[in-house]
Amino acid sequence: MALIDHENPIEVSPSWEPNASFGLRLLAWPERDEAQMVKTRSSFAVMEGVNPDIMAALPTRDAAPQTIETSDDPLDSYDLGTLLQYGLVSWSYSRELTEETRRLLDDRTAKWLGREIVKLNSWSEEEAGNFNGRSEDTTLAVPDGPKS
Repeated sequence: MALIDHENPIEVSPSWEPNASFGLRLLAWPERDEAQMVKTRSSFAVMEGVNPDIMAALPTRDAAPQTIETSDDPLDSYDLGTLLQYGLVSWSYSRELTEETRRLLDDRTAKWLGREIVKLNSWSEEEAGNFNGRSEDTTLAVPDGPKS
């Protein structure tokens, strides 16, 4: 079945805080698209705010083709807040998980959780196993997820 199971979050714990656990879930495709779109809009908003006079004063590049630098950080393609909004569903802290308390996570933990959510939601053809026409539950092929 190609429906995402929101009832059984994947439990993860950061190495620097082994007594803490977090429940993560798979994102439905509109949630993942939203996380990418929010990031894209944010990037464009930054560029729109740059004064044109400042842009004109910047040095220009040579006509020689430049290699486009790419990042290996999966968070560069997604909005962290949106990933945490949809992907983080529980934690072991004494305070209840709410939108407000979610924003109190320290930077290191928030970014680690964001990367874990992206990893959980990254499917290669091999990992997905070409589920077309099969009735198996797709959560069985989740990278680093529970195996039955």
